[in-house]
Amino acid sequence: HFLLALYRAAEAGGSPLEGVQHAVLGYGASVYETFQNCPRLTDKLLESCGSRRLAQRVELDEGSEDDPVVRLKGFETSVYAALQKLPAAHAPHACKWDQPCGKVVEKSEEDLLEVAAFGTGEEGDGRMGAMA
Repeated sequence: HFLLALYRAAEAGGSPLEGVQHAVLGYGASVYETFQNCPRLTDKLLESCGSRRLAQRVELDEGSEDDPVVRLKGFETSVYAALQKLPAAHAPHACKWDQPCGKVVEKSEEDLLEVAAFGTGEEGDGRMGAMA
């Protein structure tokens, strides 16, 4: 429902989230074509709705040889540091939404309504945590 609301707000235009700042953490499995799609799309739509990116999105892969705990700690450190100096909400974004990767499978409102009706996303879409 959150992604659908973001999609509708972005389509309507304006900046309903002006003054809000966010950070996105995605967790998924790169064996799926839609790896990290939900976190990436959420990050993109949050920006479209006027929210400022506080820290670069981190994408965790459950099949990676990297230690996810180390990457998670890095994300926590980055967000904590940004919160300590909390830039104004109108300051430039910490980075562009397409960092570290901008590959997105675009979704239509019908796609998002279908997901909301079933309460689940596509396999590998990425579980996501967004802080706003």
